[in-house]
Amino acid sequence: MSGYAIPVLSKSPKMKKRQVLLVANGDLRLTANQKCWPEQAKMEQSLTGVLAEMGYELVRAHPYKPDQGHGFTAITFWAA
Repeated sequence: MSGYAIPVLSKSPKMKKRQVLLVANGDLRLTANQKCWPEQAKMEQSLTGVLAEMGYELVRAHPYKPDQGHGFTAITFWAA
């Protein structure tokens, strides 16, 4: 064995019809996520409104972390 710890995969959240799942982009740098959070929040608010007008609901795959001051920078999404 190389010493690499294989990550344990969790189940994907069950999506309902007409939901869009917003997923973090994979940049786990705390400083990047904290610095970018205000713009991320604005983008999510706009996206939520546009999707609602189209009959969809935006669902975050990653919750906001008040102790860290961000909810991850998220740009990828899937629709059900």
